Amino acid sequence: MNLINDFDHKEQHYDIIVIGGGLAGLRALELFELENQKLEQQKQQFPQELKQQQQQQKRILLLESRDRVGGRTSSIRYQNYDWDVGGQWVGPTQHRVRALLKQCGANTFPQQQIGRKVLEYKGLFNRYTGMVPNVQLLGSLECQLCIWRLEFMCSSIDPNAPWTHKNAIYWDSMTVQQWMDKNMYTDFAKTLVRVSILAVFSSEPSELSFFYVLSYFSMAGGVMKTMDVKNGAQQDRILGGSLQLSVFLYEKNKRNILLSHPVIKISKLEAKGFSKVQCENGKIFTCKKVIITLPPPLINAIEFQPPLPERKSILIQSMTMGQVIKFIIFYKECFWRDEGFSGEIVSDRSSISLIYDGSFEDGSKPSLIGFFEGEAAREWSKKTEDERKKEVTDILYDAFHQDKRVYLPINYIEMNWMEEKYTKGGYAATCNCNIFSKYGHTLREPIDDIHFAGTETATQWPGYMEGALQSAERVVNEILNQNTSPVITNSNFQNTNILIVIISLIVLVISYYLIVHK
Repeated sequence: MNLINDFDHKEQHYDIIVIGGGLAGLRALELFELENQKLEQQKQQFPQELKQQQQQQKRILLLESRDRVGGRTSSIRYQNYDWDVGGQWVGPTQHRVRALLKQCGANTFPQQQIGRKVLEYKGLFNRYTGMVPNVQLLGSLECQLCIWRLEFMCSSIDPNAPWTHKNAIYWDSMTVQQWMDKNMYTDFAKTLVRVSILAVFSSEPSELSFFYVLSYFSMAGGVMKTMDVKNGAQQDRILGGSLQLSVFLYEKNKRNILLSHPVIKISKLEAKGFSKVQCENGKIFTCKKVIITLPPPLINAIEFQPPLPERKSILIQSMTMGQVIKFIIFYKECFWRDEGFSGEIVSDRSSISLIYDGSFEDGSKPSLIGFFEGEAAREWSKKTEDERKKEVTDILYDAFHQDKRVYLPINYIEMNWMEEKYTKGGYAATCNCNIFSKYGHTLREPIDDIHFAGTETATQWPGYMEGALQSAERVVNEILNQNTSPVITNSNFQNTNILIVIISLIVLVISYYLIVHK
């Protein structure tokens, strides 16, 4: 979808310049415009009072590097439909996204879950219904106990200031893999946890700080909130695709947006009290305040004068983007549903880690959505698209009882986010060891008149569309000197996680009983 903007911005000076046209930047722009409208209404009602208070509407400009908006939400048009090749799912506690969906008149539909799931482990395919596969009972038990333990650990972390936790430095000294090796015993449980970590972070457990992962789970409301479909982050899909949220915000405020304007330098003009923002195409703008909504690693591409403080530089240079290739394969019919499969496949092979049914709720537009993630994404990005497509059909063939119809797709599309110049990975930036506990506080910390937003800076659902919207609210309130919007408290998380643990244990005991007495 091309939205090239040809509006001529003759004015070169602004109160605020927003860098980045993803959901965070677009929402921040909208909130400032709403504030301007509010001031205009008050001006008409109380002109003298506002004049005495010297309240003025703010001139805002948003600069986006691409020729489109949406950032890490993107789509490919096929069958008269915009298919999500970026972020796409919405959870029940992601209230900001749902409010925006309502605002733009979009609907959601549930992720298909009816039927047998498939788990590939060491080349063997296990087909099951319910929550627990009927294999490796000891490993399944350990996996559930591990999740139970992680839920308790992350519930003790303050999502607004994780680095204040008494164990922050210790947990930050080890990777997730190191914690698993020290605290887990069965290979089956380690495999399930590894695939789950890949699904959430698109990074290997050996590349992730254990403390960063716990903090991330804390901000999302718990471990299973990020991993589950029902009642979790993958519960619903957006009819028409997630990109329409950004397009909706763009259409409302497009006269304040310039596309194809990558920012390469930000200079502080001390004598004038302004910042100078220079774009790759030679355009120069000045402003009183700058909001950067880019993923932290991409901030490295901007030259700052004077340079950013050392603590901020260390953070953004240390964070890395996840690695993911997302694909959608299309068929004439949902033959897997006819054979009793849900379409969900989890695999430990060194290629595809996860597949979901991509069809509509009624079975129309038959398709399957999946991911190459972490090390597999890096390795398979070296291969051709045809080779990746063959790997997809091969795993489907084995998963669906050697059904030859898997080799008759009508289309295959994919998005390699590592090759995206203005993203360089997906879906969010992550931390390895000894960074987040020391420098995590600088994610949101303003530097003079430069402010930071974006999903990585969120205290609720970082890495998701919800986190991007929350970060926009926070940074706008920050600039307007208002109190930030209410955040989820640690006690709320703890109560939720305790309930999750109790329910999980009950389900585990019942599942074990049913399997043993089958």
